Amino acid sequence: MDLNAHTLGWAFGALLAAFAAVTLAVARGWSDRLDRAVIARMPLTNGHEGRPPRIDSAMRDLSAMGGDTVHGAFVIVVASGLFVEDDPATAVRFLGMVLGARLLVVLLKKMIQRQRPPARDRGVATYTTSFPSGHTLMSTVMLVAAAVLLTPDDTLAMQNFMLIVAVLVSIAIGSARVYLRVHWPSDILAGWLAGGAWSAGVLLVFDHFFD
Repeated sequence: MDLNAHTLGWAFGALLAAFAAVTLAVARGWSDRLDRAVIARMPLTNGHEGRPPRIDSAMRDLSAMGGDTVHGAFVIVVASGLFVEDDPATAVRFLGMVLGARLLVVLLKKMIQRQRPPARDRGVATYTTSFPSGHTLMSTVMLVAAAVLLTPDDTLAMQNFMLIVAVLVSIAIGSARVYLRVHWPSDILAGWLAGGAWSAGVLLVFDHFFD
């Protein structure tokens, strides 16, 4: 882990403040007009209203990348590999970062209890409340964790590349969730910000206490 404490501290503060601002906007209803306007522009059903089947299928695949099944498999493979490679410290950090983020998602959803876009318009099944996007938050945390914890400290270029990939994949997953009408845009933005803030905060703790 090569990110310095100063950078992590600024990132944590900025991302947390931005998340708080988005949460306030959602709670006060300030984001409703824009959220509904964006969702209204998304195509309605597979093969109709301008949504080609191939694009619909691709968006479902991207959405699934942020789901519990893919995340669970990723966590098992990474953690098992770290233990096999005799690196339990990194394995514990990775698990702590990811499992803590999962608990954060559950708590935030229970606290805010925001309803999703209308069920009849959704492109995939959903089972929880809307804010923040768990797919987006968890994808952000897992990909950042992989980029920072799993790349050697002396390969800064690779770490930066992996962080860029993490950002792009998280953007793709979040965009797919809006396209499929299962999240309001502000849910996705909140997921990115909360996931980034959690990642920066946990890495800052690791840097202070364990490095």
